[in-house]
Order: sequence, then C-alpha cells, then structure tokens
Amino acid sequence: MNFFYIFLLFPFFVLGKSNLDFTLNNNIEFRSKEELLKPINGELFLGNKDAKIKIVVFDSYSCIHCARFYSEIFPILEENYIKTNKIFFVHKEFPLDKRALFATKTTNCSMNKLETVKEIYKNQEKLLTRNEYEEDLLKMKGINKLCVQNFNEDKLAKQAFEYSKVLSIRGTPTVFINGEKFEKLSKKNLISEIDRLLNE
Repeated sequence: MNFFYIFLLFPFFVLGKSNLDFTLNNNIEFRSKEELLKPINGELFLGNKDAKIKIVVFDSYSCIHCARFYSEIFPILEENYIKTNKIFFVHKEFPLDKRALFATKTTNCSMNKLETVKEIYKNQEKLLTRNEYEEDLLKMKGINKLCVQNFNEDKLAKQAFEYSKVLSIRGTPTVFINGEKFEKLSKKNLISEIDRLLNE
C-alpha cells in the first residue's frame, strides 16, 4: 500500500467529497466504530479507563485548529478532568499532509509522546512551516531517528482510511464523547458538555 496515494486525496475529505476511488484499499476489512475509538498500542491515552466520560480526539499536527485545541482546551482537560480521573482521554492521529505525516512518525518514535505532542503544537509554526521541517522535528528531545526512518507508513494509511470511512472524519480536530461525534467544538461548549454528563 502506498501511503502517499491516499495522502494526496485527504484534501477531498476536508471538502466533504465522497466520490473517492481508493483502489488500493479494496481488500480492507473495516473494524467497528467501537473498536476504532478504543486506544491501540502506541497511541496516547490518559486518565481513568473506567471513567464515566471517554473523549477521543482526532488531530493533524499541521492543523492550526488542533494547535489551538492543545493550547487552549487540553490544559483545562488535563488539570481538571484527566488528573482527577473524571475522564478518559484518547489522542488519535489523522495526518492531513506530508508535514503532519512526518510529525506523526516523530511522535510515535518519541520517548515521551505526550511531551512531544505538546511541543509540536506549542511550536507548530517554527517546526512545521520551514522547508527543513524534517530536520527540525528530528532535533527534538527524545526522538529515535532510526525508528522514524523505518516507521510503517502503510499502517497509518490504513488507520486514516478506516477513520474517514467508518467514523466520517472530514477534518481536524474531530472530537467524540462517549462514542458520539461532538459538534460545534469550542472550549465553552466542550467543558459545559463534560460537566453536564458528570452531573447526570
């Protein structure tokens, strides 16, 4: 499977078009929605797995709205809801371009994925806008360069395609709360919904 074949079609997801020909994926057996929303080996997940509220966020490292989510919303979630075991938080990567793809490989080859994710979003403009973005990302602390070089892009391609088809992911960030897509994402709306569910 060629990741870049699928990757080049990702902009159509954002535009909401559905007449895509993924001929390289005809033999994929899709997992269920429930399975796709569970954390898998290597993914970042935080908090109490048995929490009443489970939040899954799909994001792309080159997405400015994702950077805003991790700078404005995630710190509140981390301090008030994750560390207090009120929610279970799952971070899933959905790279929408080649820069986000390389960043995804980098985070998956990091000794501390959470800190690497935070660092990339905090310094998104510096790390991902220069032509030397690959070199810049590899210079971050705790990155296994050999791992990045040998990372299986086919796995990312299959996952991204499944997410787009089964979960109707069209852009990032996309948030699911207890298995349902959360629309009208904003800090106020998300926190209000979490508090409402906690008080039910």
